[in-house]
Amino acid sequence: MSRYLLLHNDTRELSRLMSFVEALCREWGVEEELMSLQLAMEESVVNIMHYAFTPDADGVIEVRAERVGDCLTFYIEDCGVAFDPTAVPDADVKLSAEEREIGGLGIYIVRQIMDEVEYRRCDERNILRLTKIIKS
Repeated sequence: MSRYLLLHNDTRELSRLMSFVEALCREWGVEEELMSLQLAMEESVVNIMHYAFTPDADGVIEVRAERVGDCLTFYIEDCGVAFDPTAVPDADVKLSAEEREIGGLGIYIVRQIMDEVEYRRCDERNILRLTKIIKS
């Protein structure tokens, strides 16, 4: 099973992303994962919207979701500036908000929610693969 969503580089598109993830979770019978998957997807896509494109660019973000057995995988692709979130060190969550460096917390959250987070750059495109293993 596979589903596809095309988003413009505009945070007003996030409601479409949330509806897309909700529909997938309901269709695929994994409603218990809804909130965490929405959070992981929102963090990932917002980072792309804020950092992959210049403010005046009309960038496009492609989201594809597939379920194979117990694996639910999201592919998020864009043609923005190259950025590998897997190379970012984990945020030090033991520090207070005032002591912690700005940034990186969203990536940390995504890593905690998803079972696999992989990145590659191919043909001038960023491809982020997020996989969640569904516990039956």
